[in-house]
Amino acid sequence: MTETTLTAIRASDEYAARLAEFSDHYADIQRRRAALDAEEARLLARSAAYADAFADVTVPAIFPPAERQALSRRSTCAALAMATRTPERTVQRATNDAERLVNDAPAVLASLEAGRISARHAQTIIDQLSDVPTAGRTVFLAEVLAIAEESTNANLRRRARVLRERLHPESITARAKRSEADRRVEFEPAADGMAWVHLFTTAPIAQGIAERVEAAAAESRQAGDTRTCAQLQADALAALALTGVTPDDIMSSPVVPHPIEVQEHIKPTVQITVPALTMAGVSDAPGCGRRARACDLDHSVAWEDGGTTDVGNLACLCRHHHRMKHLPGWNLDHQPGGVLEWTTPDGKHHRTEPDPAPF
Repeated sequence: MTETTLTAIRASDEYAARLAEFSDHYADIQRRRAALDAEEARLLARSAAYADAFADVTVPAIFPPAERQALSRRSTCAALAMATRTPERTVQRATNDAERLVNDAPAVLASLEAGRISARHAQTIIDQLSDVPTAGRTVFLAEVLAIAEESTNANLRRRARVLRERLHPESITARAKRSEADRRVEFEPAADGMAWVHLFTTAPIAQGIAERVEAAAAESRQAGDTRTCAQLQADALAALALTGVTPDDIMSSPVVPHPIEVQEHIKPTVQITVPALTMAGVSDAPGCGRRARACDLDHSVAWEDGGTTDVGNLACLCRHHHRMKHLPGWNLDHQPGGVLEWTTPDGKHHRTEPDPAPF
């Protein structure tokens, strides 16, 4: 055996040893992360249980029982969100998922805690479990957990859907008809002057829309348009929505309109949010980005408690935070310049300030 061969073997052995070290360390990190995710799920589920148990004590009796429980839960989620600078809706969703995991799928939680599956595997299972009839859940969980512990999340998602369909006594036609009621359009702002429009509709309609914009893009490309396929499809959908132009119309004029050509069909609604202090000439700062029509003009010190109706005692709060402010344990101290000092029921203090002017 030559010296070159021996050197190569030693290098290969060192590489293999290092690779084993890296892979073992990486796997250990994933196991510890899974254990922390399980710990978080237990904590969130426990916080929700406490919110329910103490709802009648912490929320005034002027609210009906069902609403008292909802307010107590939102108050708890708000405190957790403020402590971690996390959006409240994110905490609310995580709490709902944690309750399903802890209460409906304890074996899945145990597997997550032991690091045999990841949080993504657990999320896939409970998402699919929500549509499995009670009678079939035991079988579903047993089979799907075995898959999760041996496969990727993508493979788990595919096989879990198949298993759910097999166990569901109701036909897909009936379920699709019921789910059709949830169809909607959602707007999501993006960076650099862009935005997403999400359409949630039936699969046949979604497929039909996709095929129509693909056909329009293909016609335009054949006519010599140099835009990319993705750009043409986006522009075709914009034209369809704003001008009614369809692929059939394009047969006589195969070039998809450019966005600039269809912008004239947009009827804009401009909403300007101006802080009260700016209107009074005391400050040049903008406030919350929430639409003005969705805000309440709240007296920081209640009118019945001697609070005045002026810029030093008024704050624009969404209805949720306006109502929550009046729950026991919550306190709002209105500071000069639109600064709000919040105190949560757990005794923590959080400060909010107006955002700087965008222009």
